[in-house]
Amino acid sequence: MEQTSNIQVQKVKLGNQGLEVSRLGFGCAGLSGMLNTPLSHEDGCSIIKEAFSKGVTFFDTSDVYGYKHDNEIMIGKALKQLPREKVQLATKFGVRFTPDMKVIISGTPEYVRECCESSLKRLGVDYIDLYYQHRVDTSVPIEDTIGELKKLVEEGKIKYIGLSEASVDTVRRAHAIHPITAVQMEYSLWTREIEDDIIPLCRELGIGIVSYGPLGHGFFGGKAAVESLPKNSAMNRHPRFIGDNLEKNKLLYNRFADLAAKHSCTPPQLALAWLHHQEDRVVPIPGTTKTKNLDANIGSLRVKLSREDVKEISNAIPPDEVTGEREMSILSGYCYKVVNTPKWDTISGNFVVVDHDIFWSSDHPGIDLVVTSPGGNTVHSVKGTSGDKFELKAPRSGMYKFCFHNSYSTPETVSFYIHVGHIPNEHDLAKDEHLDPINVKIAELREALESVTAEQKYLKARDARHRHTNESTRKRVIYYTIGEYILLAIASGLQVAYIRRLFSNAQVAEQGVLRFLLSHTPMVIEFLLNESEKYIDGVVQLHERNRKLLRCLLSWVQAGCLSEISAPSLPAHPLLSFVFNSLQRLASLQALSKFSNYSTLIDTAMQL
Repeated sequence: MEQTSNIQVQKVKLGNQGLEVSRLGFGCAGLSGMLNTPLSHEDGCSIIKEAFSKGVTFFDTSDVYGYKHDNEIMIGKALKQLPREKVQLATKFGVRFTPDMKVIISGTPEYVRECCESSLKRLGVDYIDLYYQHRVDTSVPIEDTIGELKKLVEEGKIKYIGLSEASVDTVRRAHAIHPITAVQMEYSLWTREIEDDIIPLCRELGIGIVSYGPLGHGFFGGKAAVESLPKNSAMNRHPRFIGDNLEKNKLLYNRFADLAAKHSCTPPQLALAWLHHQEDRVVPIPGTTKTKNLDANIGSLRVKLSREDVKEISNAIPPDEVTGEREMSILSGYCYKVVNTPKWDTISGNFVVVDHDIFWSSDHPGIDLVVTSPGGNTVHSVKGTSGDKFELKAPRSGMYKFCFHNSYSTPETVSFYIHVGHIPNEHDLAKDEHLDPINVKIAELREALESVTAEQKYLKARDARHRHTNESTRKRVIYYTIGEYILLAIASGLQVAYIRRLFSNAQVAEQGVLRFLLSHTPMVIEFLLNESEKYIDGVVQLHERNRKLLRCLLSWVQAGCLSEISAPSLPAHPLLSFVFNSLQRLASLQALSKFSNYSTLIDTAMQL
């Protein structure tokens, strides 16, 4: 067994953002049985503590490892027995499984925050050193996901951001929002795809590379090649470990074992040493449940290779001779080569008015536009005047609310909705987003947004015949209100006529009219007084028929109330003095007519 007591596990910088980790990490997934039989929490904590005591301080877990987040809970227990400031803790979010083992990928801001806060509780820590998006959500723009992670960094809940199995485009776009510290990719002698694209990109952007599966999921440790796989091992379903694929890959292992003997080390040590000697600093995170394998992994740091050695080892395992896909079928659709996140949709439009002479003036305060995302956050806010253009990037798919506020229109705030991005179907995982039931394609609404502003939209729907300034809007309200109460007056006239038929006593009919007026007219009088004092010209210039109706209504009120104001048969009413004072003020308006009795009033009303 390899002795590790005198091997010092050095610290290396992972990326250019300041994170330092042990040169060899520890992948914790296997402790909770992701690939084989799980360990008890006691045994799992024991091997973590032993790894720490031997210089391995970089531990990798995920909220999806183990039944009901068992792996994070186990790591949390181990951390309570270790100095937190000397441990570099990495965990992940974004992947979960249904009971029938279907994969669900999620990267919405709400889910990001929920996962982070849950992981912090399970791990029993105040912060996470490196927080990865485990797999890319192809329905959510990466800018949206990283935007939320950036907030978590600012809040001190995470220190560094990472991505796993992310495409070149996704990494570049994410890095533009907030620096990415590391990408975690499968990288080993028999999985070297990232050498063509991801590694050059990381070199350019100063991003570190964390290698998962550095031993080919145990292949370079002799699993399946020398010894049979355990019956409960997930590798029994891996394409490279089954049938003819395995037989062909065994030939590669035998060739590689000969090279390991040449360098006086074991095959897994040579596989790890090959990663340590790559030009770009790669931090492998092999996992194990056995102390002897832990010691052997640390022993790989002893192996020294020249450039010629590295080249010879690379040529011994040509990528085109490795048989079988690198991922099991359940995850094959989420590899970095085939996934990408949608780009932000651009929404643009103009603040436009129909008639500058009527609508716009030099002192107009402008129209305020506020756009709210499906999650309820304000994503865009701008003030514009006629002719100004607005443009925003929609950071996620879903239903966006556009609120236009114009103090010169009624109502002052107008809202409508636009659906951005793909429209989910019944079985789409994105159906959990806050979506309006009416799903309208963005293309169908962009044209409407750019051609009709919110103010025009409202005016056309309300009354295409009118164009309103602040003053004309008030006049229209007067017009509508007067019309409503004229109808009330006509209806009450018919009521009086009906009462006079039923009762011969004229005083009873008169009291019925007065009671009606006392209960309905004060609000009319108050409204007309207020509005007539402000816009008396508007009232006088009403249509001739409407002016006759107004005279009829006001004269009726005046004649009825003045003739019965002191009638002893009527109980005291709190509105009598108000009505009397209001009528005195109305009497000064020359537009009023005098009616001597109810008959004349009713006859006039019936003729209109």
